[in-house]
Amino acid sequence: MKYLLTTLFCLQFITISYAQTASEWFNIGNTKFKLGKYEEAILDYNRAIELKPDYANAYISRGNAKKDLGKFEEAIADYSKAIELKPDYAEVYNNRGNVKKDLGKFEDALNDYDKAIELKPDYAMAYNNRGNVKSKLGKHEEAISDYNKAIELKPDYTNAYISRGNAKKDLDKFEEAIADYSKAIELKPDYAEVYNNRGNVKSNLYQHEEAITDYNKAIELKSDYEVAYNNRGNAKKSLKKYEEAITDYNKAIGIKSDYGAAYNNRGNAKM
Repeated sequence: MKYLLTTLFCLQFITISYAQTASEWFNIGNTKFKLGKYEEAILDYNRAIELKPDYANAYISRGNAKKDLGKFEEAIADYSKAIELKPDYAEVYNNRGNVKKDLGKFEDALNDYDKAIELKPDYAMAYNNRGNVKSKLGKHEEAISDYNKAIELKPDYTNAYISRGNAKKDLDKFEEAIADYSKAIELKPDYAEVYNNRGNVKSNLYQHEEAITDYNKAIELKSDYEVAYNNRGNAKKSLKKYEEAITDYNKAIGIKSDYGAAYNNRGNAKM
């Protein structure tokens, strides 16, 4: 085993030492990116760009690495350069839109998603992402239209069902929201957050016992899910099971000591 590890290290060293071309540095950077070594990957993308200043894919990958490091403005600059070099690349508009959304630049993000869809009309992800921004702007009906299109293009698109369910919940279309969450669970049965969301809608419909079943599943899948403990506590409080509710609030606070809502809810349960 020791010999094998030494050999692998030497091979990696030789590969890096003898990298000559832009594409070789780019590929090395991609390998490091996949390993989560974003800073090192950026150095390799830098070398690729030095050797080939019009290397659009290297700018895109460097932008992705910077995004994952939270360097959003730098990521935007790289995506913009890639667009300058390759203006018909829909995926880069989508990526830049995502970063602008993270920065709260919602209108700018919408413009990028619009362009991505113009270039690639069957781009399900761009429809979903545009819908997410419209939801943040309170344009839930328009958002639902985008989610519908995303699902039409990709019927197994779990995140689009979840997002559409969230939008319908915000419009008080609770039964429709439950249907979307249930479809998402069918597609991805280990997604704790969706059970929590469905539980919330059931609580809104005063279906507290069914909601507790969903919160139980969310907690089974994600044992440190403080939000689900808090929400389960709320459902139990609504059923006047105050001691059980307090136990859940205690658990939520134990996981997240600054969880203000859980403190408030626990105080109400003790009254």
